[in-house]
Amino acid sequence: EDLKVADRAVEVMKASDDYLNSARAEDVYSLMEQNEMLSKSLEGLKKEMDGLKEEMASAQEMLASKTQEVEDLSSDLKVATKVVVSLQSNDIDRKQQLEEE
Repeated sequence: EDLKVADRAVEVMKASDDYLNSARAEDVYSLMEQNEMLSKSLEGLKKEMDGLKEEMASAQEMLASKTQEVEDLSSDLKVATKVVVSLQSNDIDRKQQLEEE
């Protein structure tokens, strides 16, 4: 009777070891699959980040270009304003000369 109990205990332990070994293999496989999915996801995110970096660089170039345009237009406006002020001043001087004559 004790021998039967001992045999049964050994069978249960073997079955338990087999289960644990298979469960571990399944767990490892599952983790490998998850790791592969995360790696692919990370690759996708890296590509997306690279795309965003390119867009940002392009936007910065466009901003620099527009800033230069604004500076150029501002400079042109200053020149034009000086010309207008000069013309108005000349016009006032001529009117005064005409009135004096």
